[in-house]
Amino acid sequence: MIIPVMQNRLNSSHLLKVSAYLHSGPFGNIVLKDGVPVVSYSVEDVMEHRTSAELKGFGDVIRPQKLSKKELLERWALALEKRKGARLCTLRETEYKPVKEQLALRQENSPLTVAFEDPVLRSAGLVNDTFGEAARFFGLSNSQLHKLVCYCHFGETVAAETVAARVRYFCDAPSVAKLACGYVIASVVLTGIVWLSKAI
Repeated sequence: MIIPVMQNRLNSSHLLKVSAYLHSGPFGNIVLKDGVPVVSYSVEDVMEHRTSAELKGFGDVIRPQKLSKKELLERWALALEKRKGARLCTLRETEYKPVKEQLALRQENSPLTVAFEDPVLRSAGLVNDTFGEAARFFGLSNSQLHKLVCYCHFGETVAAETVAARVRYFCDAPSVAKLACGYVIASVVLTGIVWLSKAI
């Protein structure tokens, strides 16, 4: 790549002085082209060199992740557990905000910030650390997320490990669909037992 240094034509003695000055900096070789000094450098001069191990690690971070809801929550819990001893800020009055304000609600250094700072969760699709985005991304209801980050449960701050424990609870908690299915099955079985007992 060639970049002109100046438009005025210089003789060889002037070029040597300019070259001596520029060569000590991040410049390439200086040559005369039709009497005009130009800086010539290769791609290697401007590329940052990384080892293969560094490049592998970089690729692992930016590669999109496809994780289940449980895996996403476990990753968040792990990120919180790595902050053990840290006090995180809570979000105020999440249950009283109008929907639009609630979804956009955020707080610096909150449990949601910890999630967004995790490179794996970002590569999996976490866009920011707002209340609405966290609910969407982790597949939690507003009520469930409220129990994890709201001021009314913890006060101004909460221990990172406390939130981690609650997040892990949601990892193992049965879904509403499974509970409803179980309820239907139990009702059918109970009805059958009652009917048989009457028939006998």
